[in-house]
Amino acid sequence: MKKALFVGVFVVLLAGCGGVDDDGDIYDNHGDGSRTNTYSSCKITESGSLLAKDQARDLAQCWNFRDPGIKSKTEALRLCKSRVQRYYADTYPILGNATGGAFAVESTYCP
Repeated sequence: MKKALFVGVFVVLLAGCGGVDDDGDIYDNHGDGSRTNTYSSCKITESGSLLAKDQARDLAQCWNFRDPGIKSKTEALRLCKSRVQRYYADTYPILGNATGGAFAVESTYCP
C-alpha cells in the first residue's frame, strides 16, 4: 500500500514539474511552460539594417515553434533561418536578405 501511494505521489509531482515526452525522455518546464529539452523559439539577434527604426523592428522579431518545440538544434536552426529570410524578404522587398543579421534559437518562448 505504501509503495503504491509513493508511486502515485511521485507521478503527480513529476507531472507538475515536467513529464515524459513521446520518445520516453524526461523533461522539465521553464517558467513560461516551454520544455527544457527542446528549442521553442527563434529570434533575430543582430540587424544589418541601416536605419535605427528598422534595426529596432528587426530585433523585436521573435517566433515560437509549435508545441512541444523541436529537439534537434540543427532542425531548429534550419527552420529559424527560413523564417528570418521570409521576414527580411517580406519587410524589405527591394533589399530582401541583403540586410543580413544574425538569429538564434532558444529553449524558452518569446517574451
